[in-house]
Amino acid sequence: MQNDKRMKVGTLSALSGVIPSTIRYYTREGLLPPPIKLGKTVAFYTQEHLDRLKLIKALQTKENLPLYFIKERIVNDLQDQSGVENEAASNIDKKEAIVRAAIRIFRQKGYADTSIADIVAEAAIGRGTFYIFFKNKDEIFINCAERLFFDLYEDVWQEIKDEPNMLLRLRKRAWSFLVTYPRWADAMNLLRGASVSPNQAFGEKYRQIMFRIITPLVRELKKGSEQGIIRPVNPTLAAHLLLGVVDYCGYLLQLGRYNEIELFNAINGFLLRGIQRREYVKD
Repeated sequence: MQNDKRMKVGTLSALSGVIPSTIRYYTREGLLPPPIKLGKTVAFYTQEHLDRLKLIKALQTKENLPLYFIKERIVNDLQDQSGVENEAASNIDKKEAIVRAAIRIFRQKGYADTSIADIVAEAAIGRGTFYIFFKNKDEIFINCAERLFFDLYEDVWQEIKDEPNMLLRLRKRAWSFLVTYPRWADAMNLLRGASVSPNQAFGEKYRQIMFRIITPLVRELKKGSEQGIIRPVNPTLAAHLLLGVVDYCGYLLQLGRYNEIELFNAINGFLLRGIQRREYVKD
C-alpha cells in the first residue's frame, strides 16, 4: 500500500467524514482494500484508504453515481494500473456474478418465491461459494435492491446529467421513469413488500432508495428556481408530488388506458402549469 502511515478506523473516520460502519461496509463490498490486521481486534488503515474514501464521496456527491457504478470504476482503474486482476478484484467479479443472477431471479419470481437454490442455479455456483459472500437470502436481496431500480436507467443517466436546463432535465427524468415503469414498478414493489417484514433492514433500504430518487429532483427544483425557470416552491414537497404523478401515470400505462405519448404530454402539462413560471411557458 502507498504511504504506510497507519491510522485506526476512528482517525480515518474523522479525516474522511465517513462513519466507521460505512468504512467497514465499503471494505466488505470491495470498495476499499482490507485494512492491515495486527490481531483479531486490531486493524490499521493508510493514506490509500483515505484517498479512496475521498474519491467515493466525490463520485457520490458530484456525479450522483450509485455505489455499484463507483465499485466498477474503481475495479477497472485498479486493473488498468496493475495490468492483472488481483484477488480482491476476482472476488468482486464473483460477487457481482451472484448479484446479477439474483437480480434476474428476483425480477422473475419475486422475493417470497425466490430461494437460495434458485440463485445458486442461475449463477452456476455451489452453495459454499454463495455463503462466502452472503449470509442468507435477506442479505443478498438488500444488496440487490438498489441495483433492481438503478440498472433500469443506466443508459440515460449521462444524458440527464448533461442537460443544463433543470426543467428539461425533469422532463427527461419523467420520460425515463414512465417508459420503464413496468420494470421499475416490479423492482420497487418487491422492496415495498419486503419492507413490511420483521427484517428492519428492508425498510431502511427502501427509505434509502427513495431518498436517492427524491434528492436529485429536489436539487433540480432548487436550481431551476435559481435559473428563474421554476417558480418558488417547497422543493422537497414538490419532488414527492412529481414522483407521485409519474408513478401513477406509469400505472395507467400498465393498465393500457393511455400510451406513453399521451401520458407524457399530461405530465409535461402538469410541469408547465404547476411549477414553471408563467412567462417561461412556451408552446
